[in-house]
Amino acid sequence: MAGFVPGISLGETVPAARIYDEFKCQRYKGIMASVANKALVVVADREASVYLDRWDGDVLHYTGAGAEGDQSFEAKHMNNGKLRDSKKDGTAVYLFEKFAVNRYVYRGIVEICQEPYMENQLDKNGAIRKVCIFPLKLMQDVGIDEEDFLGEQALAEKQARRRSDEELLARIQKTKKIPGSRMVKRSVFQRNQDIAEYAVRRAKGTCDLCLQPAPFLRKDGNPYLEVHHIVWLSEGGEDDLANVAALCPNCHKRMHVLDDEDERAALLDKYK
Repeated sequence: MAGFVPGISLGETVPAARIYDEFKCQRYKGIMASVANKALVVVADREASVYLDRWDGDVLHYTGAGAEGDQSFEAKHMNNGKLRDSKKDGTAVYLFEKFAVNRYVYRGIVEICQEPYMENQLDKNGAIRKVCIFPLKLMQDVGIDEEDFLGEQALAEKQARRRSDEELLARIQKTKKIPGSRMVKRSVFQRNQDIAEYAVRRAKGTCDLCLQPAPFLRKDGNPYLEVHHIVWLSEGGEDDLANVAALCPNCHKRMHVLDDEDERAALLDKYK
């Protein structure tokens, strides 16, 4: 669908003010209409939303507007009706994802690819209500940055920990059992495998952190240990023997979750 071309690149992160300036649209809504550009701007809020939006490949099952009570396509929720009729009316729909306060990532133009449907979700007060779900297909999927994806998962985990058992069960009962999926852009470091192999041999079958034997042997009979960069490569650490340790899976996970300064210092001191 041809439409207004914003001066925002696919995958670019912008503040809310930039969206308002570019699209001349409504403000502070999940679905924002732009009369000037015959467009709708749709925001999937990953940072502070009660909505259970989910991806299935390049299709976003997007929850309509209205945080309290049943949603509809009528006057109270007229932008839901505009989104439902967007393809028929020739209205272009532009998708942004919000991952943090005032941080919106432009995902591009989307189109309704299936008939919108209703499902049960919880509203902002924890009450069960009917919501409108719009299957929105990306016209060009450039993928989400891995940093944003992992940040979204970490935020969801943090929010889940704050909920009571009753709230968790209520949300679980209203969630689809088939997991969503999406394309993630990932940059990976090319690690020196000679360094990794030597680090494991250097440890002689003992975890460099907890000093316990490797938890099991590989099929070839060698102890299973994982190579960990003490100062992470993503933080400027070097791929060097002085910056690697051989850890059991438990300690490896511990270092990535806690990244304790004293434990990091002890590992650096061991092979300096």
